[in-house]
Order: sequence, then C-alpha cells, then structure tokens
Amino acid sequence: VDEAERCYFWGITKSTGEATMYPKLYEGLNGWRVREISSGQSSTIVASEESLITWGPSPTFGELGYGKDDVKSSTVTKKVDDLEETNILKVAMGFSHALAIVDPDDGGKEAYEK
Repeated sequence: VDEAERCYFWGITKSTGEATMYPKLYEGLNGWRVREISSGQSSTIVASEESLITWGPSPTFGELGYGKDDVKSSTVTKKVDDLEETNILKVAMGFSHALAIVDPDDGGKEAYEK
C-alpha cells in the first residue's frame, strides 16, 4: 500500500504459474482507499474507509463474509454488505477464517446487532 492508499501485488498469481515479477497496481481496488490488507492461503481481506472488501477463488469456507445466501467465493473484489459503513480498525485473513476488528463507536455496534 502506498501513500495514496493504493495496493500493489507481485509473485505467482495463478495456479498455472503465471507470475508478476515486479510491483503492479491492483486494479480491483480502484476507487477504494486501502487502509489495511491481509492475505490467507488464497483469500484476501481489505479495510477501506467505510467498506470491508474480500475476494478469493473456490474453494473457500465462509471466510469471505458474504453470508449464507450469497456466493461462497469471488475471484474479483466484493464488498461485505453486513459491515458497510463501519469503521474497520484491523483485518486478518488465515486458512478458512477472517478477522475484522470494528470501532464500536463508529458503526461497529450496529453491525454487531444485525
């Protein structure tokens, strides 16, 4: 993440071995100001101003946070609707789990009560 809150990536990006050998702007986050980011084995979680964004290819096991009636995986960035307009303080992504710490005085209490 740079000073303009944009995200860059590099390394192997596909299971076929396709690789990016130098930092490249990640276009999937255009329009969001990235504050926090974390990656797990195949999924990524991002805290932006008042949005939580996740993505990860199948198979995923609920760690993307889209809910039981929505898609389970996404290869493109997607907002977590239940935490929209919530101040996300920290994020972490692991194998089959995610963590978002929210500010209880800035949308967190309402998200908890949903």
